[in-house]
Formats: sequence, structure tokens, C-alpha cells
Amino acid sequence: LESVWQDTQPLLDIDESLPPAAQPNSSYGLAKKLAEQALLQHRGPIQRVILRPAFIWGPDCPALQQLQQQVRNGQFVWVDQGRAPFSAIHIDNLLPAINAACQRGRDGGIYAL
Repeated sequence: LESVWQDTQPLLDIDESLPPAAQPNSSYGLAKKLAEQALLQHRGPIQRVILRPAFIWGPDCPALQQLQQQVRNGQFVWVDQGRAPFSAIHIDNLLPAINAACQRGRDGGIYAL
């Protein structure tokens, strides 16, 4: 996920050429970074493709349902009055992207979704 890029700066106008954050701002981001590094260092008979999707959502998405409930209960705070950029990908778009990366991605390729 894009968490591998997250540090203290907003992620604006980024693409796959952006290196991972020196120190990701979450344990998840650090774990993702370390896993990617290990995968890229592996030498063996596998094709290595890294995908970095944004927030994944779709029907019955628990995180989206929780967010909706927080909004209804007045517990949600809009960052910068709702003007802060936010990236998301719908599951219906993610699946073809994964398929394309598996079929046409290059070995060691990193793809932002």
C-alpha cells in the first residue's frame, strides 16, 4: 500500500519512481517497506511484482461502513474541511489492475494503483 511512502509530508503527485520513505510513519508502512526490500533482494525462479494500492473499497467494506457511522454520529472530523487529498481504488478496478500486473508487469516492477 501507499503506506510505504508515508512519512511527515503529504503524498501529492507521486508515482512509482518515488522511493519509500526513509522512516515510514506507521508500523504497517515499515513492515511493507521491509517486505518489499526482502522481495526485491530475493534471487530465484519467481517474477517479483510489487503493488501499492490506495485505500481499497467496495460493497460491504467494513472500513467504509465504520466511516459512514462516524459521520452519522458526528464523530468524524474532516481534515482541512474536506479539502485534503485522498486516494482510493474500488475493488472492481483493483482486480483488473492486479491481473494486468501479473500478466504484463516486469520483474521487480513497482506499481501504484
